[in-house]
Amino acid sequence: MIQTTAKIDEKGMRKFRKLFGESSNQALIRYGVAVARGCAVLTEPRGRSKKQIIQNIITGAKTNISDVPARTFNQIVKRRNPSFMFKGGVAHLSPSQILESPDDVNDFIEDHRGKDGRVRRLPPSKRALTKTPVMNKTLVRRKKLAGITKGSWLGAGMALAKKSRGPSPARIGKNFMKWAQKHSDKGRAKYVKRTLGKSEVHLISDAPATLDTNIFSKRTAKEATRNGWKQTVQWYRRAVKASVS
Repeated sequence: MIQTTAKIDEKGMRKFRKLFGESSNQALIRYGVAVARGCAVLTEPRGRSKKQIIQNIITGAKTNISDVPARTFNQIVKRRNPSFMFKGGVAHLSPSQILESPDDVNDFIEDHRGKDGRVRRLPPSKRALTKTPVMNKTLVRRKKLAGITKGSWLGAGMALAKKSRGPSPARIGKNFMKWAQKHSDKGRAKYVKRTLGKSEVHLISDAPATLDTNIFSKRTAKEATRNGWKQTVQWYRRAVKASVS
């Protein structure tokens, strides 16, 4: 489980949520929903457009791995010293660069991510080769995985939003990453209301891929909490301005 907090300036939130007429608990819920949306967007591959996500998945997979028809692949790997002409240069293929299965392809992709979660481009001599059918199976699995992981955070936000009250309750939005919302059952939220002391909100993703720090890291969680805070304060500011105009 990833737990994180962010240093935030409470003055702006306190000022605008009072002017809007909401309690600190309702402000916390609104903030939590904004964070859930942010977690969905920032989960690798980043973004909210299904078309862009799919393109990012394909790009990430093929940055360091070339695929060829199965017959060609078999001819290459059966040579005494297999090699392949990648774009930019030739590689003499070691066993670790010959990827026979979707698991091999997936592991190679994940092993070459940078600290920011993005795939690092390798020199031609370090790249890998696989069969086109194997690459296609890998891409299908990774596309599905992205929807499940992102959808789990949306589900957590939707569960929390049920606690939001008032004339303009917090919502994820039925069209916000609608393609991923079908996996919302993989996320949940826990709201701990306290009369004395600070109430708490826990956003919980039950998607297995969330445990992979290449897909969702503590650094990403902190970014989502910071962005969610800013968005919530901005929402209150706009709502107050609209109510007095």
